[in-house]
Amino acid sequence: MTDAAERGRLVVIQRSGLFDGAWMVGRNPDLPQDTHGALIHWHRHGWRENRWPNPYFDTGYYRSRVQDAAERDPLLHYIQGGEAAGQRPVPFFDPVWYRDTYAVPPDQLCLAHFLRRRFSGQVSPIPEFDSGYYLRANPDVAAAGMDPLEHYLVQGFREDRLPTPGFDLRRHRRSRLNQTNPLLDLLMARERRGPASTTGDVATEVRRTTTPHPAFEEAAPLPPGEFTEASYDDSVLTGVPNELVIAIAVSDCADPPFPGDEIGAGVPEPPPLQAVTSRSAAIAEAARACIMRCSFLFRNEYR
Repeated sequence: MTDAAERGRLVVIQRSGLFDGAWMVGRNPDLPQDTHGALIHWHRHGWRENRWPNPYFDTGYYRSRVQDAAERDPLLHYIQGGEAAGQRPVPFFDPVWYRDTYAVPPDQLCLAHFLRRRFSGQVSPIPEFDSGYYLRANPDVAAAGMDPLEHYLVQGFREDRLPTPGFDLRRHRRSRLNQTNPLLDLLMARERRGPASTTGDVATEVRRTTTPHPAFEEAAPLPPGEFTEASYDDSVLTGVPNELVIAIAVSDCADPPFPGDEIGAGVPEPPPLQAVTSRSAAIAEAARACIMRCSFLFRNEYR
């Protein structure tokens, strides 16, 4: 039996267009095989089991990212304010971008708008996937009447089909040893990075958008007695060819963090320092001071 309050909540979910009873029954044969029974099960138990109420609402994903939806019906939360706050129901549906792109009225749910049109190729759920392009490029998918993104996520990426024109599959393969989904990898990587910084702080952006190589050194305070600032008289470099200064500096550079990424790759081997004629000692000292200072900054600012 349902009480008045529960019946009201069920009506809100049913009218939203976000509960796909037929889809959920087909996906979950252990549920009541009528859509109303499946709705009641969803509202009471299904979301706690992280079942999906439609193919574009990942219950576990939403609950893990929206704190006040963790212990209540997350679909109802999404309907009553989650979408308006810009929360994604899955990584591959962006309600903010969708509303702006397709001019969805503010009194309509973007996800419901998309679900009614998802097979047509007329709307895309995210800017990184072009539904119309995918159906044009893959007439077999169009002829089968399939949701283009659903096909791509399940099978298309395994067949090297592209989610959008110009998508660089080779770049993805260079960075992945296993056959992961390149579009999902891209979306999840962007989510981990978060919004771009507006501070212009290069060091912060490097740390935010990169992952250190296993061989990369951790930053640590300098040992007592070590220099903290490098100083030299740059007047000794007056008239000295830049190539020579660079070559000397490169010769003293610390080991690079990644094999094959040597700083100064392609610069000719410098002559032995003792072979440098006039002012050789001063030039060598200045070059070493430069590279020591640069190495200190790199190790402590860009990690």
